[in-house]
Amino acid sequence: MKSLWLLLLWISILPALNPIEISSLDRISILGYCDKLHPKDGFVPLRSSHLNLGLHHQSVWLHCQIKNSRDDNLTYALSISSPLIEDITLIDKNQTIKMGMLVKNSMEHKTLSYYFPIVLISNQVQDYYIKMETLYTPLDFSIFLEEINNFLDHDKNAQLINIFLLGIIVALMLYAFILSFYIGDRSYLFYALYLLAVIYQQVTYLGLIQLYTPAWFVAFDAKITMGKISFLIVSSALFAMSFLETKIFKLLHWGYLLIILSSLLEVIFLNPKGSISLYLMILTGAIFILYNLVAGIIVYKKGKKEARLFIVGFTLVFFSYFLMIIDALGIASVMLYFRNLLIFTTAIEALVLSLAFADRYLILQKSKEKVDRLMLDEAKNRESIIQSEVIKKTQALNLALQEKELLMQEIHHRVKNNLQIILSMIRLQNDTVTDPQLKKIMFQLEMRINAIAKSYMNLITRNSLESVDMDRYLSSLLDDLVALYDSQHTIELNKSISVHLPFRKAVYIGLIINELISNSFKHAFQGEGIITIKLYREEQEEVVLEFRDNGQGFSEHLQSGSLGLMLIETLVVGQLQGSLTREQIEGTGYIIRFLG
Repeated sequence: MKSLWLLLLWISILPALNPIEISSLDRISILGYCDKLHPKDGFVPLRSSHLNLGLHHQSVWLHCQIKNSRDDNLTYALSISSPLIEDITLIDKNQTIKMGMLVKNSMEHKTLSYYFPIVLISNQVQDYYIKMETLYTPLDFSIFLEEINNFLDHDKNAQLINIFLLGIIVALMLYAFILSFYIGDRSYLFYALYLLAVIYQQVTYLGLIQLYTPAWFVAFDAKITMGKISFLIVSSALFAMSFLETKIFKLLHWGYLLIILSSLLEVIFLNPKGSISLYLMILTGAIFILYNLVAGIIVYKKGKKEARLFIVGFTLVFFSYFLMIIDALGIASVMLYFRNLLIFTTAIEALVLSLAFADRYLILQKSKEKVDRLMLDEAKNRESIIQSEVIKKTQALNLALQEKELLMQEIHHRVKNNLQIILSMIRLQNDTVTDPQLKKIMFQLEMRINAIAKSYMNLITRNSLESVDMDRYLSSLLDDLVALYDSQHTIELNKSISVHLPFRKAVYIGLIINELISNSFKHAFQGEGIITIKLYREEQEEVVLEFRDNGQGFSEHLQSGSLGLMLIETLVVGQLQGSLTREQIEGTGYIIRFLG
């Protein structure tokens, strides 16, 4: 009521205005024709198409006269360009209408800009008084007069353009969110949060919050202006820190952390209604946008090539933020005519930074390819070194192996010679022996040593310790045995030998065959006979030796305590780890099994 009484007082001494004449349906900016109430001088002419008082927490009264020069009544929209003004009052001679962000029970709001429908009577001059007041937002506006249907069409088009631009940002924000979880790169997550902060700030700045949300939420949104600015600063700083990898640039990194901390402390401790608080928050934002741009340039010069598109993208929005800041400080009013400039440049920035993410991937890919080439070259170099070392080691091993083979061959050759010498000595000694029993023992010893010597002879000619041809070896041994006993008996010898054995086992088999043949010749036959020898391999690597004769059979009395049988059992069980079975069916048979 106090302000209304002051208004009536000033009206009583108000000089006559030059009224705004309406003669066509064109859109008219009327603020330059209005008077502004001054505390000392009364209403004084504005002479400006816009009014920007910055963070002004006092009421502003305006007075204008509108004359309809036409012969018909006109329904016009008196619109306020800024959707951020919290309390607007229109007074004429017939009514008082209140609108604004924080005005409850105001007339239904369906447009981005607040407007008052007024009826201009033909050929009449009408006076209008307008009061503006804000607590949380800058006071920056123009007033337009326009035929109401044209105004509604213009506002509808503006809504579609703003929603389209916001839709682009929302799509890019969702894309960044998806990539952040799919790739696991925090840069995408922080960028998505930054886009969310821009979207939230812009839906208020453009008037969409006021248009599409309940009055209680609009009131809440107006009171968290500092929080929204802080959210914008913090999310943008986190994105820049992650994308530019500022941890390797300590001073830049601590600078970002200081800005984030300052922004959060201002939200917590400063009064959101105080103009000083808003000025401090805006100053923090101004420092940040300048710091962010400089940081991108520094990082690029330090060799981070992926920062180039970050600089390009942020430079676009840098000017938008700069214009918004000087607009909020009351220095200029460029944003008054380009309210969606920030959302437009943010859409372009988002597209550029999408390319920046791809550019960073390509740079990392090239770095990876370079590292892969270096690793491949290093691997080839190491492989060459290893191959050279392998060749040297192989040559040394081959030389050592050849020396070993020569040494082994020499050893076996000497063993064979020594055995031959022993045989010769035994034969010479046997020639001098007259005792028949001793002569028999000497003969058996000669046969046993001969069996061993035959194996060494076969080894020297075949030169293999792991694969002795048993058919060849035993055939030579049997020929010697048959030749020794052939003068006494006529024996048919049948053999079937089809295995190869290691040298050690071949020697044991030779000794066993020697004893079995000797026993058969001495005890089984009186004149003629048949001896059958089979040596073959069964499943699971088991070797079987079958020895049979058709003589008079085994005699326990004659062969009791026989050294030959004891030797056979010792070789089969102790050396070959096999089994021995004796059969007496139409003569005597032995079946020996062992693993070959």
